[in-house]
Order: sequence, then structure tokens, then C-alpha cells
Amino acid sequence: MGCDVCSMDLAQDSSYMLSTTEVVTNVNYWEFFFRYYYPQQVEYVGEHGEKLASYVFGRAADNTGWVLCASCIDMFSVDKSKARQYFQTWQQTGKLPSYFGTAEFPPAFAAAQKAWETVFGTEPKLDAKDPALPFAASVHASLQAKEITSKKAYCCNTHGTFWGSSYPISFGDGYYVDDATMQKTGAMQDFFAEMKEASITQSFGWLICERCVDRLGLSASEKDAAKKAALDREPT
Repeated sequence: MGCDVCSMDLAQDSSYMLSTTEVVTNVNYWEFFFRYYYPQQVEYVGEHGEKLASYVFGRAADNTGWVLCASCIDMFSVDKSKARQYFQTWQQTGKLPSYFGTAEFPPAFAAAQKAWETVFGTEPKLDAKDPALPFAASVHASLQAKEITSKKAYCCNTHGTFWGSSYPISFGDGYYVDDATMQKTGAMQDFFAEMKEASITQSFGWLICERCVDRLGLSASEKDAAKKAALDREPT
């Protein structure tokens, strides 16, 4: 197992766990990423940051928690004893603290933008066609997005597996599929096998975009039910 920030092997007696919010809204994390790991991810971020919004969106959509080594934990102003305890509990039970989950995208994107400007000395050249940009308008004045900016933004849970990139959606235009239905389709067999091997039980369901739901082979009635389930769960 490696550190989710620097990829170095972890020492079991000095490992920590943080929430996605604690990591991706931290400017220090993004500065570290751009200085040392950006060259490996340039295909996904863009040479001049053209796809930065979608990249950050994908990171913010991570709801599994971040495991950190003794060196990387010092980037964050957190209670190290609690972070250590969270790691130990997760290792023993597979359970995460109740407040863990996905991060709000606007503050994560703001942190990444600030770090980019610090590291590269210029603003990222954002691509106006990046599908994540409308969700970032509240932190980027030049993006005059519409009502969509008031919605809570999420990320399709299977887009990265099927298409190799993240894709932002809301409950209103997505489909909600439970674990039983997802496992029945066989579309994510490798994922569920890995979760079973790690003794981690999924329980949060899957928010999926139109393009991905068509890959699942659902019947018309199952697809209709998934659409209704997503609408029922849309935040007010």
C-alpha cells in the first residue's frame, strides 16, 4: 500500500487517513502535486491546465478517504492523532468516519488554481469546453455559467472506468443504481472483486450518467427506476 499523495510505501505504525475535503481543498497538496507529479498527469490536466477543472472534479469526487505517510501528513493542519486513529479503524474494519465523502468542487478548484499560479506563475488556460467548468463558475469570475452553478455537483461513478475520464453530473440528470443491480450487470466485476478482497462493503449506491448507464444493459423498467431513484435523491 502506498501513500495517496506521494506514492511512497507506507509504514503501518505511522500511517494516517484524511477525508477528500481535507486533501483537495488544501493548497499545499496541489502545489506538491504540480511540482512533482504533474508531468505524469499532463495528459489528463493539459499542458497549460486546459483540463484542470475536470481533473480536480475527479479528485473531489473521491469518497474513499486518503491514506498518507508520515511525511505527507505534515502538509495539512489536522489533528494527527485522530487521522492516525481513522487509519487504524479503516484498516481493521473497512469503515470510514461519517463525515468522509466527496468534497465540494468549487473550493477544491480554487485551491488548485491558486497552487497552479504559485507553481507556474500564470493562470491555467482553461478550455471553455471542459464539462466541469460550469460547476466551477462560483470561483472563476470569467465563467458566466447559468443556474447549474447553484446545484451540488457530483461525478459519474463509472465514467473513469468506461471512458478514462471524469464527468460531472447532478442527481437531476443522472441515474442511481444500487449495488445489487450493478453487480448483476457484471460491468464492474474487477472493482467488486477488489472490494471483496479488501473486506470493504459498498453501501452508497452509484450515480451514473446517460452514457454510462447504457453500458450496463439495464431493461427499460430498470432504467426508468434508476432515473426515478436519482430524482428522489436530488439535494434540495
